[in-house]
Amino acid sequence: MYGNRDCHLFRNSSHHLSSATFLTEGGEVAEAIMSSNMAKLPLMRHIVKRGLASAAPRALESDLPIQTSVMANKIQVVSLENSSPIVRVAVQIKAGSRYETPENLGAAHVLRSACGLTTKGLSTFAITRLIQERGANLWAVNDRDSISYILECYVQSLEPCLKVLTSVTTEQLFQPWELAENLSRVKYELALVPPQARVLDMLHGAAYRTGLGNSLFIPKYLLGSQGTETLRHFVENTFLGSRTVISTSGLSHGAAKAFAERISFPEGSGSGLGTTSQYYGGELRKRGKGMAHIAIAADGAGINQKEALAFGILQHALGAGARVKYGTGAGSLAKLVSEAAAGEPASVSALNISHQDAGLFGVVISCEPKVAGKVTEAAMKALKAGNVSEEAIKRGKSGLKAAVLLAAENTSILTQDIGQQALLKGSVDSTGAVAAAIDSVSSSDVNNAARRVASGKLSMAALGDISNVPFIDQLK
Repeated sequence: MYGNRDCHLFRNSSHHLSSATFLTEGGEVAEAIMSSNMAKLPLMRHIVKRGLASAAPRALESDLPIQTSVMANKIQVVSLENSSPIVRVAVQIKAGSRYETPENLGAAHVLRSACGLTTKGLSTFAITRLIQERGANLWAVNDRDSISYILECYVQSLEPCLKVLTSVTTEQLFQPWELAENLSRVKYELALVPPQARVLDMLHGAAYRTGLGNSLFIPKYLLGSQGTETLRHFVENTFLGSRTVISTSGLSHGAAKAFAERISFPEGSGSGLGTTSQYYGGELRKRGKGMAHIAIAADGAGINQKEALAFGILQHALGAGARVKYGTGAGSLAKLVSEAAAGEPASVSALNISHQDAGLFGVVISCEPKVAGKVTEAAMKALKAGNVSEEAIKRGKSGLKAAVLLAAENTSILTQDIGQQALLKGSVDSTGAVAAAIDSVSSSDVNNAARRVASGKLSMAALGDISNVPFIDQLK
């Protein structure tokens, strides 16, 4: 909720089991690539008679109370009861790519892609049929910190759908022949990763090297190497009760706790897992065709660090990209880049990515190769300014609050977000509390964040036709 996390930046790294998805041939990818959205048709609701009395206005979902509990099996439960006819349940586990080792690189990607394959209790066909017959959706999405299995269904179909979710999360088999057949899906996903996502993935590799530097996507040279034993070992070491949060909406807290009791994950803390988040700084470049895509960042703040909100405000103060079609966006960043591009196509946005205990703050650019040098230098000028005006800070606070409140209007995003907060922060803040916290951030806090970026060691990733893109040691 405090900044753009990987799961929001890389929406292509999810796997749907929905009726819209399974009609395609050769494997499917996420909603960002295929637009296989969860609600293509109007939701059916009961028609009631018109009364003479006016009903009380319905409370915003972001204002509804959030309940939390920790079960005997160490699983944390977070629920938002909104009386919706659609129930959403997310099982979120600290099993992202940062927990991979050199021996199992790409395991998190393959694990997410394997969502819906045969389990101990259900075959792939049975899972697909049970979900489709009830008009439900089941998908998985992963980032560097976690993997989430998400179910959406009508309340009337809740019980059989929860049985499928339980089986998918706790009874994976990873049959060798199914993993071999699933390889085409993984290749298809890799082929459709947009260059903007790829350059941000490279940026993490340059900044952190290992741990958070592990790619969200399995390297092509390792395709087919993550077999049954590798995936089982990865799951056994990461799918633990103390590393799991179940977040729900449209479900009573008691029902959410009853579901959590069914999840039988082993005990343990997973303390032996590598979680490297040390920031090093570096540069990765990959030449190709087409436009130039550049990402530059310094050390930022993690979601559980007090500076997180200050960096979020700074992002919107500099300019978080255009909000309207063909727009250039507000802030000094967009103005400087637009002048440097001199009429050539160029887009820029301030970048703020928050992980559990670390973050990156910088800029991401896409432009014509011939103006890449000037555009990059202009973006660096804004990034290295080291101070922000009061007017820009005010605009930044308004922009961040708008982003938080707009995200909270989407119940699916809100359900996942409260779970991510519990998983990564250990506590959950309501949308109103976050908005109030944004208002309480002082101008000096934002300017301290700006100075930290200006004086920090940079990381850089460049992709495409980068012949005119300066190297990191040439940027001042």
